Amino acid sequence: MSLPQVTAPNSYLTSLLPLLPPTHSTAPVSLIYNLPLFRQTLQSIADSFPGVNNAIAMKANPVSPLMKIAQEMGFGIECASPGELQHALNLGFPIEKIVYDSPCKTEADIKKCLEMGVHMNCDNFQEIHRVNGIWESLNGESKSCIGVRVNPQLGEGAIAATGTIAPTSKFGVPMESKAELIECYKKYSWLRSVHCHVGSQGCAVDLLVGGAKAAWELSEEINSVCGEKRITTLDIGGGMPVDYGSDVVTADTVTPETYIAALKSQIPQIFEYSLITEFGRYVSAKSAVMVSKVEYVKEAGGRKIAIVHAGADCFLRTCYTKNWPHRVSAWSPTGEFLEPKETAQWDVVGPLCFRGDIIAENVPLPAELDQGCMAVIHDAGAYSIAMFSKYNSRQIPRVYGYSEGGELEILVEGESIEDSLKTWG
Repeated sequence: MSLPQVTAPNSYLTSLLPLLPPTHSTAPVSLIYNLPLFRQTLQSIADSFPGVNNAIAMKANPVSPLMKIAQEMGFGIECASPGELQHALNLGFPIEKIVYDSPCKTEADIKKCLEMGVHMNCDNFQEIHRVNGIWESLNGESKSCIGVRVNPQLGEGAIAATGTIAPTSKFGVPMESKAELIECYKKYSWLRSVHCHVGSQGCAVDLLVGGAKAAWELSEEINSVCGEKRITTLDIGGGMPVDYGSDVVTADTVTPETYIAALKSQIPQIFEYSLITEFGRYVSAKSAVMVSKVEYVKEAGGRKIAIVHAGADCFLRTCYTKNWPHRVSAWSPTGEFLEPKETAQWDVVGPLCFRGDIIAENVPLPAELDQGCMAVIHDAGAYSIAMFSKYNSRQIPRVYGYSEGGELEILVEGESIEDSLKTWG
């Protein structure tokens, strides 16, 4: 999949890159967050979904200083592993704003959530029955709101690998088992919530609303069967896509404002419930770039090749599945944008030892791109170092924050070689 060429720099990068030419040998690659843009994105969600537990997905971006910003702005957090749960607790997220969604919970995981009062979503029938046993062992003394993740089996978004509501999805209870699920809600009065998450990226507004509507319709049916408002909370997940091809917001761009407008128009009754959202990629992706020194350039098969310090270690999906492209732009060693007046076809490749370690393939970049220049990988704020791969014993890069005042601060120091080698014992 090809993305449009970057023909002009934005003002943010023009002011940022001269501050950090990553040509020194100790840190030739960095992830840099635009902190005002990160806050602005969070505020747009808060303004569109007021009174909602907007529990942002830690899996997309677990960088502590950024998560602290979200926590201080009143956001909740969605966790999908014991490590993420502990990270949320360490960062100070209030218990009542933490959502636990792992599809593979142990008895110890469940007991901890129930004892703490964490909101928890069950994934399958066996887990529902397991939770009941632990609930009874605690004599029902838990403040947890517990729900079940449902799969409305509506199909997938544009990217199958990150869709979650295909007929055979690994996630949740399929809607074809609705009758058995309703029996569970009748039997277990502690089940008070329904959860539906349609996927990540490639999800149009209609699909997002379709998932929310399926959760609402099921909740209405459960409440009717139980003869009371058994379901009090709906978790409608995340899934808002990111435009990786442009920084320009158009009428077709999915935003919190367009999503909430569609919900209000199509299912206004959903707001009679307490709501939870789980936005992840949308929160962080556009607010960061990965900047690497171009270590070498060469030619092969009639194509130019730029070798950089970020590859499948930082961009697993881009390199392995080839359906997550990023725009790449070229900059001089001192941080000036290289105008694409005379271009050549380039492969921008990473440092790892396998053929598919390619960030951008056969893309037009300035012919003058050379050793010592900088390559900027755009929209890198989500699912980059959050999915970092230890293949070839690579080190997680340093993370910076860029403030409105034009200053850089180190948010995460990054790993030394010694740090990364502790993985192996």
